[in-house]
Amino acid sequence: MDTPTDEAAHFLREASKCLELASLMSLKPDRERMTEMAQRWLGLAQQAEAKRELPSGPPPRPQSVAQPMQQQQQENTDQE
Repeated sequence: MDTPTDEAAHFLREASKCLELASLMSLKPDRERMTEMAQRWLGLAQQAEAKRELPSGPPPRPQSVAQPMQQQQQENTDQE
């Protein structure tokens, strides 16, 4: 699996296998476990798809960078 797309496709195939097996199981707890496993594979597929949608490389730099504000000291004109 080289790319997020390949990963997502793999995870979707695994989820499909789990659902197919679940449909063949006679005991409800076993079907539920396989269905939960399929849901986990689907979650991994969604994460892989999200990775694919992210741009590669460092985030773009903002156009204008705010300069730190300098404090100005006021002279004390009220002298006794």
